[in-house]
Amino acid sequence: MVTDDVGIASSPDTVDVTVADATVALQANAGADQTVAPGATVTLDGSGSTGTNPTYKWAQTAGTPVQLAGDDTATPTFTAPTAADISAAVLDTLTFQLTVTDAGGSNTDTVDVIVDDSVGRSSGGGGGGGGCFINSMF
Repeated sequence: MVTDDVGIASSPDTVDVTVADATVALQANAGADQTVAPGATVTLDGSGSTGTNPTYKWAQTAGTPVQLAGDDTATPTFTAPTAADISAAVLDTLTFQLTVTDAGGSNTDTVDVIVDDSVGRSSGGGGGGGGCFINSMF
């Protein structure tokens, strides 16, 4: 019940208050850098990104061009270039940019994928054999 400054009472009224869900801060997270072997299937990981119903868009910004499958998802894939495509011990560094967008705007992050010819190789060891063979025919 509310009264005015003269002390006259007025009829009660109600107020509805609706609290909206708090929005999640928008933050792109393109994941950790990776080192992969030539020809490997690589999955990028933007699933650590935050936002309210975010959309994803990946783009390659450096390195030997590759074809991204699912560039509008949190986890696109591609095949790393092979030694036939490029040459050097560390073949290439591919850079990808993730743009995450929601109703509040957009945010970007990048990730590097290093294609390294030595990944997956064992460090040798002896070649076995060797030894010596003596053939003496008298």
